[in-house]
Amino acid sequence: MHVLTYLKDDLEVLKRFSRALKRGGYLILSIPTPPAPSALPRPLQRLFQPAARPAGGPPISIERSGYSNEEITRKLNKAGFRPLSITHPAGPLWQSAWEIHTLIENKRLLRAMAHPFLLFLVDLDQWLCKEYPYPMGRDSLIIAQRSV
Repeated sequence: MHVLTYLKDDLEVLKRFSRALKRGGYLILSIPTPPAPSALPRPLQRLFQPAARPAGGPPISIERSGYSNEEITRKLNKAGFRPLSITHPAGPLWQSAWEIHTLIENKRLLRAMAHPFLLFLVDLDQWLCKEYPYPMGRDSLIIAQRSV
């Protein structure tokens, strides 16, 4: 899950995956999509807004911002894969739960109290709909097959 976004040469890693699989073998990836507007209502965004990072401090994240369907399709093709399915199973409730979780990550008591509610949002999102179009649906679940 999302490991590809942390790698310097993601195409080379995809090529290694291809070499490691038998012909006709399947690759299943979970990758983030490019940033999209927050699914949280503005009052909640302000409530959970993190404190500003001091100038000159370390970057918050080293990961890539995400992959569009076109970009990951090109990379998979170059690596010797044929994409079979690219879906976006994480909808707006799931995304809201993830945003809240990320914003309260360092607030242990609040995180413990909110956790059951956030799980409920994720479950409800999955129950309501299995597939959302991007940008409403975030994250990509990809099934690709190594070329024969």
